[in-house]
Amino acid sequence: MLIIPININSIYYALQIDFVKEIIPIVNYSQIPHSVNYILGIINYRGYLCPLIDLNKLICNIETKFVLSSRIVILYLEKYEKYFGLTVENLTETITINENKLQKINRNLSKSKVLDSIIEINGLVTQIIDPKAIYEQYIQNQEI
Repeated sequence: MLIIPININSIYYALQIDFVKEIIPIVNYSQIPHSVNYILGIINYRGYLCPLIDLNKLICNIETKFVLSSRIVILYLEKYEKYFGLTVENLTETITINENKLQKINRNLSKSKVLDSIIEINGLVTQIIDPKAIYEQYIQNQEI
């Protein structure tokens, strides 16, 4: 399985590539007045209005710093026929992992409830983020 490693506040996370439609540079977005703090706004992704989520803000309540290696990861959830974007700092690589080494975790252990499983990569515990849970918990019921 292919993953995108993400370091947020010295904690290691990853996104499964299965839901990733495209990784694009940071683009201008339209802010949404009075939206929750983790929703940066809306972008136009190939004709689709796509909510843009600050992943750092969602996970650790720290704003993403837009640097040269920052990217927007465009995700597509076939079940909902919806696109959304996640801002990610320092996105530079993908890693292949053995899916059999993933260990499911109890979502109730995290306030954000978007973590699906954990795996050890190069001696570091990495938490796998579930894009479906991000959509269901934080986007689906927002008026965007």
